Amino acid sequence: MYGLAKLRKDRRLFYHYILKDLPVNYTEYDLAVAYAGPMDLISYYIVHKVKAQKKVQWIHFDIDHIGFDSYFAQKLYGQFQQIFTVSEEGRHKLLQRVPALEERTDVFPNLLSPTLIMAQAAEGEGFQDHFTGMRLLTVGRLSHEKGQDLAIEALSFLVRNGFDVRWYFVGTGSEADKYKQLAAEKGVSDYAVFLGEQLNPYPYMKECDVYVQPSRHEGYCITLAEAKLFHKPIVTTDFTGAREQTKAQQTGIIVEVDAWQIYQAVRNLLNTAALRHNLSDNLTGEQQSWSVEKLYSGVR
Repeated sequence: MYGLAKLRKDRRLFYHYILKDLPVNYTEYDLAVAYAGPMDLISYYIVHKVKAQKKVQWIHFDIDHIGFDSYFAQKLYGQFQQIFTVSEEGRHKLLQRVPALEERTDVFPNLLSPTLIMAQAAEGEGFQDHFTGMRLLTVGRLSHEKGQDLAIEALSFLVRNGFDVRWYFVGTGSEADKYKQLAAEKGVSDYAVFLGEQLNPYPYMKECDVYVQPSRHEGYCITLAEAKLFHKPIVTTDFTGAREQTKAQQTGIIVEVDAWQIYQAVRNLLNTAALRHNLSDNLTGEQQSWSVEKLYSGVR
């Protein structure tokens, strides 16, 4: 069946086959959400195996980087009452691929709870190394798309130019060993600190001097949104949605996906206390303007 689906270029045949023995859930819900999207199997399951008055498809990722199947989306997404993307740029990319979805597509950024995050930041332990220089922080899965290799290269430029810094990486992932080896090759093993997986990363966000998001691509970057809550000077690469989360030169510095540009932006922040303070001041008072109620009331 997989071969037939591939031959016809229609994944629905394959999902129909693998789910054929799974019974329909006849409990009728008010709302069913294909949240971890786009994941075609989940979308197919919600459409064909779940009964609900309203169904929502969520697009969390940059569809230009995940092997998005436009034909599948055109055939299946029309059976959802609403499609949410997490950024305007993400919506634009979706509608470039599947223009027929325009009337049912809207933007709904990921929600945060500032109160909960601040409470967790106060409860946990942060840096324990008694370092007195400038602390740079990146939080996220250690993987190619998150760009920690670019951060390590940028760190090598900083060290080479005499900056008293350590760059801390919270997270684990498939590239962990590779990135540690890269730090060794670049001669910055003593300056790149891999903290591993942390259930509560917020004390580190609270205590760092500069937060850096070096991602190659994102849908809506949760860690960037979280870092903003702590009013830290931010450097971020220009991934999908970054310019919606960050006002260039006002609430953060946006650079291309390039190690040298990341280095230059961080160097500028480290050298200019007034710029750091200005970015932090501009972040003060920013609030999440989305409410959970929109998830249901906003569905057409």
